[in-house]
Amino acid sequence: MAGRKGFRILLWLAAIAVVLVLVVYAAVLILLPQDKIVELIIPRVEKALNRKVTVGDVSFTIWSGIGLRLSDLEVKNPKGFDNPNMLILDHLDVKVKFFPLFKKRLEITSIVLDGLRVNLARTATGLTNYSDLGGAPEYGVERIEPEQAAAALPFSFENLVLSNSSLVYVDDSSGYSIALDGIKLKSTLLTESDRSSMKSSGEMSVDGFTYTVSGEEHPLPSLKLELRHDLTYAPQGDSMTVNSLDFALNELKGKLTGSITSISAEPILDLNIRTEDLSLNDILESIPVEAFPQVADLVGSGKLHMVGDYRGPARLTRIAEIEGKVSMNGIELAHESFKGKLKIKLAELNFTQSNLTFFTDDAELSGEPFKLKAIVDNLPDPSISAEFSMNLNLSVFQPYMEPDADLSGRMKIETTAYGKMNETASMSLLGSLEIENLKYRSKSMDFPVDDLDATFEFLGKDAVVKKFDADLGESDISIQGKIKGFTPYVFLLGDVERKPHFTGRVTSQYLDIDGLFPEEVESVGEPSSVATDTSMLFLPDFDADGTFSISEGIYSLVAFEDATGKYDLTDYVLSIDSVNAKVYDGKVTGSAIIDIENFDRPEYQADYSARGIEINSFLSRFTSFENHLFGEFDIDGSFSGAGAEVKDLLPTLKLSGTGKMRDGKLLNFDLISKLAESVGAKVSNEEKIRDLIGSYRVENGRVFLDDLFLTSSTGDWRLSGSVGFDGSLSYAGDVKLSAKASENLDFLGGLKALFQSDKGDVVLPFKLTGSYAAPEIALDTSPLKENVDNKIKNEKKNLLDKLFKK
Repeated sequence: MAGRKGFRILLWLAAIAVVLVLVVYAAVLILLPQDKIVELIIPRVEKALNRKVTVGDVSFTIWSGIGLRLSDLEVKNPKGFDNPNMLILDHLDVKVKFFPLFKKRLEITSIVLDGLRVNLARTATGLTNYSDLGGAPEYGVERIEPEQAAAALPFSFENLVLSNSSLVYVDDSSGYSIALDGIKLKSTLLTESDRSSMKSSGEMSVDGFTYTVSGEEHPLPSLKLELRHDLTYAPQGDSMTVNSLDFALNELKGKLTGSITSISAEPILDLNIRTEDLSLNDILESIPVEAFPQVADLVGSGKLHMVGDYRGPARLTRIAEIEGKVSMNGIELAHESFKGKLKIKLAELNFTQSNLTFFTDDAELSGEPFKLKAIVDNLPDPSISAEFSMNLNLSVFQPYMEPDADLSGRMKIETTAYGKMNETASMSLLGSLEIENLKYRSKSMDFPVDDLDATFEFLGKDAVVKKFDADLGESDISIQGKIKGFTPYVFLLGDVERKPHFTGRVTSQYLDIDGLFPEEVESVGEPSSVATDTSMLFLPDFDADGTFSISEGIYSLVAFEDATGKYDLTDYVLSIDSVNAKVYDGKVTGSAIIDIENFDRPEYQADYSARGIEINSFLSRFTSFENHLFGEFDIDGSFSGAGAEVKDLLPTLKLSGTGKMRDGKLLNFDLISKLAESVGAKVSNEEKIRDLIGSYRVENGRVFLDDLFLTSSTGDWRLSGSVGFDGSLSYAGDVKLSAKASENLDFLGGLKALFQSDKGDVVLPFKLTGSYAAPEIALDTSPLKENVDNKIKNEKKNLLDKLFKK
């Protein structure tokens, strides 16, 4: 009976409990409908966040614990942002245990957040949508000390779950954004019964990253982050112990331990990080090829290990203490496009809050030893002192050359660089660079580099070219001098306010300028088919001045000897002055200015003077009038024009000058023979030239001769006219025959008088037409009519004079 009575009591108690639950549930539904719950909760959330908050659906349940469900929760952005929402949450489900509430304990059985999307943003003006979150004075929340918060209502949760979530950060001020997708979290938080501590453990993962630069997206699906934490929080001490925080970024794995104090005020960190032995190959495979395609063909091996300590405020400041080391052992790196491997037996990077040191031991590149030691002091305004030495076989660069190119030689460098890293222009360089037996051949180059030896010495900001000797096909060149401002130019990659300035001497035993820089060359009336190619001409962005000396050379198919002069290159304007050279058995002096700022269309100005040059050699080079006129010729003139090729230069060419020759000869010139035959005269195949003088000019595509005067055994010749660049001839002139030549004009009979001047000299006018290929010369009969008319007028006048005298 007692058993049955006890059982009945239990049934009654169970029934009463069920009824109480139903009554409480009914009371909750009556007293706390959906709009009432929203009215109680949302204003408090808005006040805490300082944001407008909206919610779609709210429900309350007491089944399996007291529960609250929210759907479509949105936290709005302040004004000035494109996205209206800062936070969107699809579903929130919170459940707590009922009876611990009577003991003033909040034990949460589960918190489930599904579809959380956080949008952080910075505008182009630097305004963020999170800097004032909950911090505006009108919405500020009264500060509660940590121990008060813990004593007020200690809480725990057995299961915190975050799924299907993401975070996006958009920075319009820099033009980039980053997105974390597939964020998952599972965690627990347990509070000790005496409220002395709270312990949390769990794990978190991020399945994908995407970054955007200037509107172009770069997804990184191969990058995955995993975190596992074990933390203990002591409210009374306002501190947290990081028992372990294990992290893994793909194969990069490590652990963080330590403590954080003054969490509610200015957090102070005392943390230690230690990675596992990392495989260099695993690190390379972890780097997203989508973002860094250059690592796709990079192969590596070896181990890396890092340990480090941080003690100081959460905000990195000067008072923080940082100390650590990265060790590298057995490192090997290779790339399919590079001949050879980088091998480092041992390297070490040591760092503190104020300095870095790095050194290598037993390292080589393509079998050649190298050393690197660097010290960086005075962070965050760093100064560096780095020592670097290396021997290198230049053939390692062969894969970077053109397919048909052939490169060989050796380079040795020993340098020390020092200066402020934030002031690159202050960097200085000491040491030397040597190049030995450099050889280079390529079909794209018109000349081979048969042998190049060079020695450069670095003196702080400047460099000395102690030796630069190069054999370039048949040519050679030697350079010595000093480059001021060389080091800043190198470290700033040419972006300097003041260009480097080279001062030195350039010499050559033989310099074939046509071979080094092929140029289209045209004789008048004879276009050349040789194309100009200046693509291989390299002009560093230097200013320069100095002298040059060339023992023998050739330029524009003109051979010269003993050429000397001065040069000055300032702001892409090359001035050549005090030029002296032997050309065509004579001497040439002059100066020139070449503006090469537009390298595809350089502008020229030049003045020149030549004495005693062999006229046949000169005419044979620049005209088709060859092997006829011989003698020493003097010429003075100037020219200007613009164009990289002759075909471009000719339309703009302006040239003028004068020339003269005292003694010479004219051989086998058919045009004079034809002119003589047309009037019954005979001339020798060799004409002695006593004087030749005249002026010339080039404009509008024609070469003009103005009043060319020539004295020969036949007589005195005068010629004016022009020849076009197309080869057309248009000359007119006359020849005053010598007495001997006049004797052969008997066939003219009485007409001979028509060609006689007032002094009785026979003057034969002629015209030279046609072209260089087919010239034509003939008597010009137009003056005959004028001469006859004048004689008739004179005879009539004489008759009238005689008539009036009678």
